[in-house]
Amino acid sequence: MHDVYFGTDQTKVTDADRMNPKDVLISQGQNATRYDLGRLEFGQTYYWRIDEVNAPPDSSIFKGSIWSFTVEPLAYPINPNNITATASSSNTPAEGPEKTVNGSGLDANDLHSTANTDMWLSSLTGPQPTWIQYEFDKAQKLHQLGYGTTIRPSRRNWFRIKEATIEYSADGINWTTLGTAHEFGQAPGWPVMHIILALILVVWPQRMSGSQPTATGEES
Repeated sequence: MHDVYFGTDQTKVTDADRMNPKDVLISQGQNATRYDLGRLEFGQTYYWRIDEVNAPPDSSIFKGSIWSFTVEPLAYPINPNNITATASSSNTPAEGPEKTVNGSGLDANDLHSTANTDMWLSSLTGPQPTWIQYEFDKAQKLHQLGYGTTIRPSRRNWFRIKEATIEYSADGINWTTLGTAHEFGQAPGWPVMHIILALILVVWPQRMSGSQPTATGEES
């Protein structure tokens, strides 16, 4: 027979026993060679231990080793080298759409700088409506699309994408609109850019058209 310990806390799985199961003794005296754990959490690390239990009257318990595994994440980041970003316009060559996918300006906490050259800024005199398009090396099923926005008190007027139409295509020729207009949240006015996440489950390439010129922040 075997006692099976399983959980997300390595210390509990290590220290638990029959007298103090610590909520991780999931099967005691099991004879079967399998145990159904049910649905596990994406990205979660689990620890497990199996003790060998002698048959009565001895019933000695031999503590097993601690093992672990991590469930695959819900989604994987796409290599930015496999994404081509194009846009309706750029304010300057140093403020191009590629800045939205190459990690420019991001720190370890996913906060973004407010430097113009770390972001994409469209031209106020560029073609309208303003749009940005991402093309992948192959069709992808997306989980999240990140959009950043910031406010700069030093500038009198700044614009952001407030509402956007999102379209997707498998061949870059035939496009389908995803739902209706999508509204992006307003920046909080902090001196860093916070990434706003919108849940998207579509096949790429995708393009996004804004309802007003794209820059950073809100008109003031």
